[in-house]
Amino acid sequence: MNKNKLFNIFKNIIIFLCIIYLFYELYKNFNYIETKFTENKNNFFIIILINIIFHNLLSLRNFSLYKICAKYIGKFNDWSQIFFESLIFNVLISHTGSIYRAIETKKRGLEYKKYIGIFYILFTSYILINVMMIIIEMMFLQEVSFQFKLNLFLIFLILSVLIIYSPKIVNIFIKYNILKQKFQKSNLINKIIKNYELIYLFIVTQSFLKKTVLYLLVYGIIIHFFELYIFYLSSLIIQSDLGIKSVLILFGLSFILDRIPLISNIPGMNEILFASISIPLGLFFYEGLILKLILRITGIISIFINYLVFYVLNLIGKIKT
Repeated sequence: MNKNKLFNIFKNIIIFLCIIYLFYELYKNFNYIETKFTENKNNFFIIILINIIFHNLLSLRNFSLYKICAKYIGKFNDWSQIFFESLIFNVLISHTGSIYRAIETKKRGLEYKKYIGIFYILFTSYILINVMMIIIEMMFLQEVSFQFKLNLFLIFLILSVLIIYSPKIVNIFIKYNILKQKFQKSNLINKIIKNYELIYLFIVTQSFLKKTVLYLLVYGIIIHFFELYIFYLSSLIIQSDLGIKSVLILFGLSFILDRIPLISNIPGMNEILFASISIPLGLFFYEGLILKLILRITGIISIFINYLVFYVLNLIGKIKT
């Protein structure tokens, strides 16, 4: 049995165990969940509404960067349907949405190389701006120790260096023929290297344009506050007296867990890990679990509502023409 089969078997066992444990916790705390939902119906609707705005801001941010950096010719309504379809695919099977988005935008004139380049710019800037904003917010909290603030700042610096210089380091390997010499007889590797050089050149030329930086910063800061506010409202449903320090740290942990592939890809694993980590920060295990589920479920509802809206808008547009 090869390593891939062993890994898949192990992964499926983990998924099965996580889902079983998740259902067990939900069943055990059903009365608590029912009470919270009954008492906070209006808050749930508000969270979904803010999520709808938040997801549209994400869509608009991506669309704006495609327009600026790649002169994307598609219309916003058409793009938004593709965007929300891709998010639905990501909910069902992780990362399939990104592939779907690349295929659909290719049909509308966007080259794969430019798509990959912009995807890197959008993804990395999203992480950096959120981490930067969390650090800035922590700086204003007196109850947070200087050492903790310093550690956060060092994490931000390390992330910045990795994100900014990783493509450059790979390009240096290519430039000095280190990879070319090793794989000189492989046409596939040579083709990948050639495409990477083009993607790297695109990233370098587009990342530091004044307009690109301005759009990334403005959208990034606004989106951060929306995402933080959604998290804050969701935490109020679970515990109304949770401190700002705990909310910010929990938000940061939730943000990081959502972006670790091996964790976010396994249903239930994200929720269980977040719930475990949240215990020292003032939540019971089941409260952390339910908080994460509120964020996931309201987000999914928002994605489906947005998809239906833009699907109908595009359908009406086609009928009129």
